[in-house]
Amino acid sequence: MIYRCENYIYESENGYKGLIEKFKSSDFDTPKSIKEYMFNVLQRVGFETDIVEDLNEERFIKGLEELKIIERMYRVFVYGTLKKGYGNNRLLKNSFREKDCYIDGYDMYSNNCFPMIIPGDGKIYCETYLVNEHTLTKLDLLEGCPTHYRREEVIANNNIKGYIYIYNCDLSTQIKVKTGNWQRAY
Repeated sequence: MIYRCENYIYESENGYKGLIEKFKSSDFDTPKSIKEYMFNVLQRVGFETDIVEDLNEERFIKGLEELKIIERMYRVFVYGTLKKGYGNNRLLKNSFREKDCYIDGYDMYSNNCFPMIIPGDGKIYCETYLVNEHTLTKLDLLEGCPTHYRREEVIANNNIKGYIYIYNCDLSTQIKVKTGNWQRAY
């Protein structure tokens, strides 16, 4: 799970409980003011910080979301017109860009306007973004998900999980992009 609080990102493989531990941890690598801010807000809305451990973790996080203290984020790997320098990148203007990566086990094709990927033997070079739910919905609409493309969770070369859009339609008339890099396709 990935959450944003102000301009800081909190990520946990252990779900809600892991997020709570990161929020409370004195050795977590964020400014102390962020931790103090979160717990001050909890106290203002009636939570005693010493009983946080007794709360249902899912309810705790959802409460923070409802109060707009934190926002759920989703990692997306993009490889075509959503990349920087292309027209659809405008949809990612309020997102957080992370390090570039590649995804093994996919082949790229093109119709000269946009790329498509399907499971295969190749490597796809991607930009990585953290997006909120509103932006993820916009991306699903752009990609025609789930009809034209489907969104699947994959693991990149740097062992991070995220979503990528896989093509669902016929590729028999499309051109294979052997490099796996849309920017170097032609």
